[in-house]
Amino acid sequence: GYYWPHARGNVGSYSQTEHTAPANLTAALSWSWHHPDGQYGTVVTSAPLIDDQKNLYIAGEDGVRKFSVDGKELWHYHPRENITTCPSLMSGSLFGNTANGTVFALDMNTGKVLWAKKKAENAPNDTGYVEAHAGVVVTGLQAFHGGGALSVMGLDAKDGSRLWEYQPGIPMWNIMPLFPGDDTWVAMDLHGGVHKVSLSNGTLIWRANPPARSERSFSKGGVILGPDGTAYTCSGLEGFGQQGQHGALRAYAAKDGKLLWDRSLEYPCHSWPVVSKDGRSVIVPTGAFVASPAASDLGLLVRYKKMPAAMHNFSLSLGAKELRTYGMAEKTAAVRAFDPLTGEPQWSVELPPYGRLAARGDEEGYLVRQARHRRDQCLPAQFGAPTLSGDGKVYVGRADGLLYAVDGSTGSYQTFDALAGFLHPGTSWAPGLMAVTTCDGLFVWKY
Repeated sequence: GYYWPHARGNVGSYSQTEHTAPANLTAALSWSWHHPDGQYGTVVTSAPLIDDQKNLYIAGEDGVRKFSVDGKELWHYHPRENITTCPSLMSGSLFGNTANGTVFALDMNTGKVLWAKKKAENAPNDTGYVEAHAGVVVTGLQAFHGGGALSVMGLDAKDGSRLWEYQPGIPMWNIMPLFPGDDTWVAMDLHGGVHKVSLSNGTLIWRANPPARSERSFSKGGVILGPDGTAYTCSGLEGFGQQGQHGALRAYAAKDGKLLWDRSLEYPCHSWPVVSKDGRSVIVPTGAFVASPAASDLGLLVRYKKMPAAMHNFSLSLGAKELRTYGMAEKTAAVRAFDPLTGEPQWSVELPPYGRLAARGDEEGYLVRQARHRRDQCLPAQFGAPTLSGDGKVYVGRADGLLYAVDGSTGSYQTFDALAGFLHPGTSWAPGLMAVTTCDGLFVWKY
């Protein structure tokens, strides 16, 4: 099979790898890629997917690219419409969608279109995942205003014909269908509710709504499956997940969706949990949203009486003092571990507060991207999704442009400076290989 066919790795061991990475990621970097037009030439929206030959596939605003393990671009598929999602690999094909509701399959060898079919008016512009498993392609369609999928469709991977459609009733933000391996898929809605649905016919098997106080909360986070199929969610306790509000980590039983435990978190939760292979820890990065660039913020433009270009320069000149200068709170963050059976706390590693308004790279690239009439910002959450390596380290990208390798046993961490924030997909692994995408590039370690 493929080494890393989905954003979160492999069915049955999501977000885990037995592999380990070099201790010094800065010294060990093998190669990186940015758009030929420069660092802000595109917005990369997918994880690096890795096939059985260690070729890498990434998707972004301007299409899908395949690279050899040494960094040679092998093909580039450029659809007419933007891509805002992360594809997946299955049986020689890459499956993805575009913003106008077209779902497509590409031949992994050649990048040629096997089929492309318009299935809806549009697809959401948040970072959803087109996930393929057991001959079925599962994708979110029909954007809710602002983002999130109002419809989930199952397509036959052979020809793209529609098998079923499921309407969750509540938008699924950053929809990532997961496969427990029992002919079902599981995904989370934006309030933190969990839906378990038949993969073959789209009927609802069970649905677990969040506790009453969280019914109107909003999170960009998601759900992950533990080794025994338990569903762990990272969502909001209340409010919209801003600084000063709280997140929630919850566990739901695989069989019937019964709430097993509910743990309130000091900081908001906009990421995915990860469960260790031995089932002894569930780990989650926590921290509030970051915002859009100052140059796009009408309130700041009026307050400081500046045009966007001047506000942009002012914002960059402030650096880590930016939020304090505006009278706003810095963004706190912690990576935390809990007992998967009881929700009892195990350890917590606090990271330095982030002092800027927008994710790194978003203010820097804002005017350049705007001038190109493309997507003008990446707007990631504060954290991507975490991956647990073979030596128990948690690898996770953050809005400060750093990839963190956190060791919970010692409370220490190392960082690699990737120059830009990270959307959710996270790090990808194969024997002797680790790769990660930022909002604007790809970084690869061969060792």
